[in-house]
Amino acid sequence: MSLSVSIHTEATIFAQLKDEWLALLDRSITNYLFQTPQFQAAWWQTLGAGKLQLIVLRTAEGKLVGLAPFFISAAANNKDELCFVGCVNVSDYLDLLVDKEHQTEVYQTLAQVLTTQLTSWKAFYFCSLPAASPTRNWLKQTFLAAQEQQQDVSPFINLPASWEKYLAQLDRKQRHEIRRKLHRLAEVDHQFELISLEEEVLEALPDFIKLHQASSAKKKDFWDGNHLRFFSTFIPQAAKAGWLRLHFLKLERKRVAAMLGFAYNGQFLLYNSGFDPTQFNHLGTGTLLTAHTIQVAIANQNLVYDFLRGDEEYKFRFGATSKPVFDISLTKN
Repeated sequence: MSLSVSIHTEATIFAQLKDEWLALLDRSITNYLFQTPQFQAAWWQTLGAGKLQLIVLRTAEGKLVGLAPFFISAAANNKDELCFVGCVNVSDYLDLLVDKEHQTEVYQTLAQVLTTQLTSWKAFYFCSLPAASPTRNWLKQTFLAAQEQQQDVSPFINLPASWEKYLAQLDRKQRHEIRRKLHRLAEVDHQFELISLEEEVLEALPDFIKLHQASSAKKKDFWDGNHLRFFSTFIPQAAKAGWLRLHFLKLERKRVAAMLGFAYNGQFLLYNSGFDPTQFNHLGTGTLLTAHTIQVAIANQNLVYDFLRGDEEYKFRFGATSKPVFDISLTKN
């Protein structure tokens, strides 16, 4: 089957393709929040730099079956480098959008485009590819000199049907620790708060940022102007789409711990969290909020609780196992 190819360089393409893009994600080999047009458009608008090269593949009937959201960036070595939109900052998983029923045609056509049509790139760097993505093998088979390396791991929990079954999965020490902390929390005035509606976001976001910054010097430095603009752009859109899950723990009616998460494609994604270490630290507010969100994810019948990238020790205390995330790169001779 022959596919038509168009390459788009204007940012308006994200909005133009939004409905078709989301429908393709439902049929795609991979379907992550970071591949949505809302996320990609916000990233390109606030963090992107270079030349957009978004490849659109359609059948003869006009059905969208493939998307390659690329851009060409001037790399540090002054070579034009082809990258995924979203790479690498703030995006945990990235990939091509490939209709499961048209994998062969899409990959073959993209190989032709990258070798005969879109040829101005001198190198490519495709980051944050999930371990299970067929794109990994396609890239290594198409470009024999391509180099793959593990970028990071993403710890996750396959959620059981109930909170008690989840606790039973943990080792005895961690199970006891969670129950002890929850018992102590029950003795003080507290509330768990969930922000998920678009009209609530702008009021709550500054408190999340403040608590995130308070957690560590690294997290404080994260909030430069570009990142503020990105999250101020994307988070209201995530709320509008029904994905946002901004959780707070309140003690004495004050927000003391926060977690930015998303419910997407049957999974809960823990994107980032923070707490004030100067208040109620003896209660373990960060641990309490994580335990609460696992409980909520189970109640909402999410299948997976994904901690996203990073091998922080606390994730494994909650019973996570990890999967690798890969980068693939190539420099033309």
